[in-house]
Amino acid sequence: MVTNLTLRLGTVVRRILPCYNYGRLSQLQRKRHDSWFHDPLVWPVKGLPDADVVMLVRDPTQRVLSAYHHLRAHPSCCMAWGWPRGQTASYRNASLSSFLRKEGTRGCQTKMILGQPCMSDRTISAEEIERATRFVERYAAFVGLTDHYLESVCLWHARFGGPVFPEELVAVSLTERDGQLKQHDLSQAEHFIDEIDERVYRTARRRFMRELQARAARISGCRTRISDAIGFRGTRLLKWLEKAPLPVQLA
Repeated sequence: MVTNLTLRLGTVVRRILPCYNYGRLSQLQRKRHDSWFHDPLVWPVKGLPDADVVMLVRDPTQRVLSAYHHLRAHPSCCMAWGWPRGQTASYRNASLSSFLRKEGTRGCQTKMILGQPCMSDRTISAEEIERATRFVERYAAFVGLTDHYLESVCLWHARFGGPVFPEELVAVSLTERDGQLKQHDLSQAEHFIDEIDERVYRTARRRFMRELQARAARISGCRTRISDAIGFRGTRLLKWLEKAPLPVQLA
């Protein structure tokens, strides 16, 4: 699965659909995609990106809270996020309320689809937002949602085949209750609304739900088998990974 290192900020992964060959790990699964963590899409002068684009889109408020808490926990990280010139420290040291008011915190996912750095304070026009939403709806090879992570894994396999690898589940923090990603408390965000990313997220969600419904039976079975296999507990998951270094046929 190509999403392992993109979940915390719900951004875009570019280039190469994994070629599942029932036992061969793809280039992405061999963790050779570390440097792509926050690479914006590269657009040619004309036409679409010369790549198969796979993305997980995250609820915009969850994404911003995740970015803030990640920076607080790792203050020396994330130099490639495209900070506004001379303002890196002001973002890193900001209180949450101040962070939410900064222009660069909005529209990260949209900016990266458009080829801009995540934290750029560049103004995004209505035409550019429309271009990004159109790309998500029509041209991205795969669109998943971080707040429906297991369903995204299963949708991937329902569309492209192949087994579910344990690595696809190890890199995320899943709740024991339902196996979804742990969520930030939205009350922390006060009245924050990311109008830019909200449009992209709504478009991604519509497409995702439509594709999910079209493959409902396979995805339900896949999700149930994953639940039975790992129980959503970290120690059991790690033991499963140790015992099953080869792909486990769940989908």
